[in-house]
Amino acid sequence: AFVLALGVAGPVWAQSCASGTRLNQTQLTNTFPGNTLCAQRGTDKWQEQHRELGQLWDYKLGSSTVDPTKHVGSWAITGTGSDALLTHTYGATPYSWQVCRSGGVGGVGTGYTLISTGSAGTITGAEVKAGETSCGF
Repeated sequence: AFVLALGVAGPVWAQSCASGTRLNQTQLTNTFPGNTLCAQRGTDKWQEQHRELGQLWDYKLGSSTVDPTKHVGSWAITGTGSDALLTHTYGATPYSWQVCRSGGVGGVGTGYTLISTGSAGTITGAEVKAGETSCGF
């Protein structure tokens, strides 16, 4: 889960999306529900399924009894229009992200950069896979 590697978020904006690449509320709504966000930063890897009713699940090793898929928090699209954010909440701690397209026009399979609205940093090279699935890493 993102929370394991990110620490406590504070109110700082280190950077923002390049002009024309930030996903708006409609684009976020068309990209994340029912799909899996795959991301890596250093040795940390995330496979987060954005399930119905705002449930956030970490795929881990799927149906493995050693490290099975687990409900880790909630997700929501917060804000409106071009100010919308993807917000993941673990326990009582929310992490909000600007989501930027890294290539293409957005949607499943396109590369993304997630920029924290707090101090959780930036994640580049993220992908969205169709469905609630493994990222393959």
